[in-house]
Amino acid sequence: MKYVAPVIAFAVAASMALPCAASAPVENISPILLDTQDGEGTTLGLEFEFSGGRHFTKSNEDPNAATFEDIDKLRYSGLAATYKVSGTVAADEDRNPKDFINALIDLQYKSSNPDALGTITGGAFLKFESDQSFEDQQLVYGIGVTYGKLAIFGDLDFFGIDLRRGQVDPKEDESRQAVLGTTSLEKYYRNELEILYMFPIKESIPVIGKMVESFEFNYRYYQESGAPDVIESAKLDRFFLRTFRLNLEHDLFLAYSNGKLPFDVKEDDFFTLGFSYNLE
Repeated sequence: MKYVAPVIAFAVAASMALPCAASAPVENISPILLDTQDGEGTTLGLEFEFSGGRHFTKSNEDPNAATFEDIDKLRYSGLAATYKVSGTVAADEDRNPKDFINALIDLQYKSSNPDALGTITGGAFLKFESDQSFEDQQLVYGIGVTYGKLAIFGDLDFFGIDLRRGQVDPKEDESRQAVLGTTSLEKYYRNELEILYMFPIKESIPVIGKMVESFEFNYRYYQESGAPDVIESAKLDRFFLRTFRLNLEHDLFLAYSNGKLPFDVKEDDFFTLGFSYNLE
């Protein structure tokens, strides 16, 4: 818990203090129902995301767009400082298969040419990760690169891939402590991969689009480098979560997910039904 306030405060202060073009913050909360297939039952929850940033541009085109999605439609290059705080909390934390909260700061160089290659971003990051109870928590810092492109298979679909390599400082990780038999945890390196694909059904398939606005596929993968044998045997060296999501009319959504995120010890299959509410 002691890392949360400093990380979030630094992220927000850094992005607001820099004298450059700003993107409007994203402030989204989603009341949800989580239902796992292992019989543990349904619980109420809340997904949240707060993100934003500032850009130092080297382009004559105005990058002061409403969102980072809008800015990727412009041709420009330059530095950017961004932050993102996101996660899922539930009324019953023992029934929360997405028991993972993180606060991320990125300092990056970004080049966008949407008519050709798309958008490429690379730089350094600092991230705080925790479970809902904050009994498990760690810092991750390293470098990463992100690629995004509009109009892959259609005029309005989007594909993005994010690759990161960082050093994990596991200050508190109860499962790792139990497996290693020590409360003094050493730092280790971790590779991360995230893939996102979004397809606008409403604009592309009018018949289905009367009920479903868009489809999303998200895949997140974490792999520890050179993990000890006992960590591999306990299956704590690799984590993944794949999610298929339908965004419905009236800001409703339905999603199916499979896998586990860091700090989890077992894989889950679960459904999420929710309502997406933008605080702007």
